[in-house]
Amino acid sequence: IFTSGTTGMPKAARLNHIRFFSAIVIPYMFRLKPSDRLYCSLPMCHTAAIGSLSICWWLGAPMILSPKFSASAFWREVAESRATIVQYIGEICRYLVHS
Repeated sequence: IFTSGTTGMPKAARLNHIRFFSAIVIPYMFRLKPSDRLYCSLPMCHTAAIGSLSICWWLGAPMILSPKFSASAFWREVAESRATIVQYIGEICRYLVHS
């Protein structure tokens, strides 16, 4: 995969097998269920979004994708989608706190 290039040009980033294995372990660690609904506003080229997709695939749970992150629409979209899990990264939290 490639980095987003937020601090410069995008760079190739290698993922090892443990990253994909975590998609199997995380649902058990957090007691996730197939009835959970995961909301993701990250672009699908982001490793966290791919991890979420892997978790949903493993669980057989729905994944709600936002077309674009918007701090002002985030919580409304989460509520309307009836999401029980939210995928986030630190930068999203910063935007939400300051909005």
